[in-house]
Amino acid sequence: GSLLDERLSVLEDQLRIGNLLSKDIIQLLRIPDFQKERQYYLEQGLKHYYNARLDVTLYEIALDNLLQAEEREKTDYVVLHRIGMIYLYAPSKCDMVKAEAYFRRAAKFAAIEINEAAVRLENALVTTSKHKKVRAEESMSEVTALAVDSYCECSICCVLLGKQEEALSFALTAS
Repeated sequence: GSLLDERLSVLEDQLRIGNLLSKDIIQLLRIPDFQKERQYYLEQGLKHYYNARLDVTLYEIALDNLLQAEEREKTDYVVLHRIGMIYLYAPSKCDMVKAEAYFRRAAKFAAIEINEAAVRLENALVTTSKHKKVRAEESMSEVTALAVDSYCECSICCVLLGKQEEALSFALTAS
């Protein structure tokens, strides 16, 4: 869908954020107490990103908040991916070079998390209850989906920037 219509891609991502906001974001992202400022900026950024589907001027506020969250945690692939989405799809913030850079970083850190999560999941499956197993599998699938989305969006950026070989490489990695 995202290859056919970029508006569908950002809407789909915003709906994903709506689901994320409906869950306990602190538990989902496992934010330690010492990162309360980051938590605030992340929640505000995601809230405004989600609501930007109704008012595109909210992308500016979302971007400001997400950049503040990024300052506090440079490897947060959730934040990096959403900043990339704003730079790729927000009319007033369109910057393909920045979008590509953010998607590259999001994909890199999400892929690392997948590898670490796979080991943790394997250990957890041996020692935990059925309910915890399902939650661990859901968490890993969310990270995997974000990594794939980041690679796909990076591929789109590369196409738009005339980097066809890199675009193909990212598309193949996503598949």
